[in-house]
Amino acid sequence: MSISVNNVNETELSPFQSLAGTEQSETTGLFEATLSEMLSADGSEQVNETEPAQAISSFESTMSEMLTADAGGQVNEEQLYAAIIYERLSATKGAETAQEFQNRYQDQQANFQRADGYVYLENAAQGALESMSNDGLLTIEEAETVNGQAFQAAQLDSNTSALYDSLGDTSAVAMIEMALESAETAITQIEDGTSTAGRLAFDMNNSITDQSDLSASDQTDSGSFISGDYSDGLIWKPASESNGDVVIILDSSLQSKIDSVTLYDKDGKKIEDTSVDRLDDLDRSIIFFDKPGSAYPDNMTIQVALSDGDTIQYLVKDPANRIGY
Repeated sequence: MSISVNNVNETELSPFQSLAGTEQSETTGLFEATLSEMLSADGSEQVNETEPAQAISSFESTMSEMLTADAGGQVNEEQLYAAIIYERLSATKGAETAQEFQNRYQDQQANFQRADGYVYLENAAQGALESMSNDGLLTIEEAETVNGQAFQAAQLDSNTSALYDSLGDTSAVAMIEMALESAETAITQIEDGTSTAGRLAFDMNNSITDQSDLSASDQTDSGSFISGDYSDGLIWKPASESNGDVVIILDSSLQSKIDSVTLYDKDGKKIEDTSVDRLDDLDRSIIFFDKPGSAYPDNMTIQVALSDGDTIQYLVKDPANRIGY
């Protein structure tokens, strides 16, 4: 025989109901429903199947303040290098020092911009970092250590002795996600000692000119001096590191004396002319052309017109090869 309390049959009560009446029954029924949503059939807590978005690392967050991908989602080694310097300074010297580098990096780009608007980002980053050392914001050891780590961690291809941009046959690019992962792995390995990166001195001509001196050891059978008062001091590079096109470097003795530089074929027909793009830090004149050396005809002449009316001429027998006088 069942006992009835307040017209509620005890045999019909759930474990969450009491004999206190139907109002509590309604409340505890709500509790049951809520609890059932939280518990699985075996009583264990259910986990929300919707995974939260994966948080980006501190490294990626800092890098994103400097690094922007192109329309195709890619970045190159020079861009990555500058961003890693920023991240290293932020991690080791603080946000204020990193911001100072970013400001100087932006200022330095004007000093390393070609007439066509192209900017040598590696040189701008080195210029900014070196200026901070010169001004006492970093010791030379700190600056060169950061430079070495950034140079090593920015490598995206098999050539680990140079940094390349997005242009020409020497481009080195990757999707920004892959570039960030690669850089973070490299920095982590440096920090935990599984990899080493020594100090790297500044070489702001690295991405523009060859650092060998203008000596007889540079001479090849690919060209010769023809006429003029300056028989030495020219380098013909058939493929510059910046964009894969020809670059000519003229000795500092010609600084501010060059009006134009013109290429002529063996029949005297003008191929192309240009002017000095800028001076490097050795006061040598840097002149760029529009094609790689292999695209120019053999036995052509370089004519350098000077502001005093004189000219210098050089014979280029094989434009595909490097020439030095």
